[in-house]
Amino acid sequence: WMKITVFGPDANDSNLVRRIGAMEKLGHEVVGFTLRRDEDKPRPWNNIDLGRTYDAQYLQRISSIWRSIRQIRDHPLLQETDLFWARNLEMLAVAVSVRHHMGTAVPIVYETLDIHRLLTKSGPAHGILRWIEGRLMKKVDAISISSPAFQREYYDKTHPDHPPITLIENRLPSDTLPPRPGKSAPSGPLRLGWAGMLRCRRSFHTLCAIAREAEGRIEVVMHGLPAYDQIPDFDEGV
Repeated sequence: WMKITVFGPDANDSNLVRRIGAMEKLGHEVVGFTLRRDEDKPRPWNNIDLGRTYDAQYLQRISSIWRSIRQIRDHPLLQETDLFWARNLEMLAVAVSVRHHMGTAVPIVYETLDIHRLLTKSGPAHGILRWIEGRLMKKVDAISISSPAFQREYYDKTHPDHPPITLIENRLPSDTLPPRPGKSAPSGPLRLGWAGMLRCRRSFHTLCAIAREAEGRIEVVMHGLPAYDQIPDFDEGV
């Protein structure tokens, strides 16, 4: 087993909760250093709270990253870490800076469950972000992705000298799923769920159209935080 330090951008994110749970289930000792988008509350793992951030408030998030680096770089829980696991670009910056301050060679895994739209657009600011990502990745020992297309369409093209990549698909653990339903027709409407950070305008409008055109045969249930900067008509659509 290992002592793993996980740097996460949102302690309430279901993917982060599932990843830490899987690590602990394998017998690893995990401590999380996480920002959050909700109120401060107990987490199901040993967690060090780094404060609250807000969706689309990029300057505030940058300030939170630098504050986090200063806050934790001498934290005693980091001293015996065997592995740094950094979720997303901003937390990779924290992990790299903390490791540099510690003067150790703790390996870093950079996990990307998606490629942020700011990294794929053209323009000077987006190019600077890609340059920063490339510089940080030179300090990374491995990248974890959730889709092979991320490597094919982004990393191989944008950062051809990237570190080794491992695919860990974003799936629910099989032992947490209910029994597979039988072949008989459902007694009620078919229920579709959309959970997480609700920011994709196309997905939202597609689900609205499906629910509207199905005339009661399909029910859409949404769980998460809506990104009003991306879907300004969210409340009206719901």
